[in-house]
Amino acid sequence: VLNSPDDDIVERAVEDLVYHDRLLCSLGAGKDGKIILHIGGVYGDKQAAMARFAANYRLLPRSIKDRLIIENDDISYTIEEVLELSGQTGAPVVYDNLHNRLNASDPSKSDAYWITKAGQTWSNDDGKQKIHYSQQAPDRRAGGHSRTIHLNEFQLFYQSLPYDLDIMLEVKDKNLSALKVLHYIEPERGMKGLEKEWARYKYAVLEHSPVRYQDIRTLLKNKSSYPVLEFYQLIDDALETEKETGKTRNTLDHVWGYFKNRATEKEKKKYENYLARFERGTLSAAAVKNLLWSFAEKYEETYLLQSYFFFM
Repeated sequence: VLNSPDDDIVERAVEDLVYHDRLLCSLGAGKDGKIILHIGGVYGDKQAAMARFAANYRLLPRSIKDRLIIENDDISYTIEEVLELSGQTGAPVVYDNLHNRLNASDPSKSDAYWITKAGQTWSNDDGKQKIHYSQQAPDRRAGGHSRTIHLNEFQLFYQSLPYDLDIMLEVKDKNLSALKVLHYIEPERGMKGLEKEWARYKYAVLEHSPVRYQDIRTLLKNKSSYPVLEFYQLIDDALETEKETGKTRNTLDHVWGYFKNRATEKEKKKYENYLARFERGTLSAAAVKNLLWSFAEKYEETYLLQSYFFFM
């Protein structure tokens, strides 16, 4: 909190920034290795708080100034106010779409407008302009990030971008959404890319929804198309369906099929015991999955070791 009226808090904030700068330097990161900061609190007087941020920023070591980038937030400081502080400090601005939706300076201005304004604060030495993108979770507080990125909504945002830039996804499932978005924006990955994704998702989907499992298999039969939006929509629909004991049991047996002809008698009995306890409700599905994972490692079933089934 660089704009705190408490000098001790500001001092600790600077120490923290020094630490992060030293870490990035030790990794060999150049000026394009950035540290993102919100402006901080309002403390009953926003103009005074903004002036305090600018004054404290000017006292920072040059190496930290070279790394610091500032972002609009969802409660206190709008993108317009952050741009104003950028003009006073020279710090590049990171635009956050969801924060702007919740705390907008001018709702009539589009994402593309503010992205362009923020882009003007970046120099060549700062690297490629970066923005934050997220979607509102329907079942969380305002500003809560969604479990996954829904491509239909992302598509509208992406098509409105004024130029090429870096997009940081703020989302609960992290790399799963990153791959999803990459498959959308890079259609050259083609059907083979979707089939590779399907190989990872299929048992997780089957556990949630056998109906969607069959729908996706049917969708991928047409090798001349690239149904990326439909593919991920079906996956999202499946993963939002509640698990049931019978569906989980069915999926566990599908995965067990990779080992049942190679497993030892001891392993077979252990699996049967685990499965019976799961059906009685005295053992979790995760415990049975962990057992199957140990078999996948032992028997070097690479296909299963890459499956999301064990982690979702």
